[in-house]
Amino acid sequence: MQPDKKYPRRIQKYRMQVPPVLAGKVGDEFLVCAASHAIVIAAPDNIAERTGVDASSFGPLCKGWNIDGKGRLTLSAEFAQRAGIPREGGVVFLDFGDHVQIWEESRWKEKEAELLARLDDAFSLDAK
Repeated sequence: MQPDKKYPRRIQKYRMQVPPVLAGKVGDEFLVCAASHAIVIAAPDNIAERTGVDASSFGPLCKGWNIDGKGRLTLSAEFAQRAGIPREGGVVFLDFGDHVQIWEESRWKEKEAELLARLDDAFSLDAK
């Protein structure tokens, strides 16, 4: 599944500027969850639907969505590290329509290259 849009950002001291279009789209009820590959921002009912488990069952893996007055999201060190997000460097916000993911930039580029290779293999002239 490819995102609808990508928004590269810089992260400093686990704080990053949220793209304004996403800040307006994500409601106060949304949760920020630390998955093993990325930070996932989604509504509790979306989390429950996708996982088959009530969002509250994830306990410390999901926290309330909270951006400061300057439109920044700050992650705890433990939370960011769990999801592979660096203290400093590049991240990319991925808009999937019903949820948002935040990936470490080079990790996303690797995943994107993997997806492209699969597509190339599936539709090459040598494919069955």
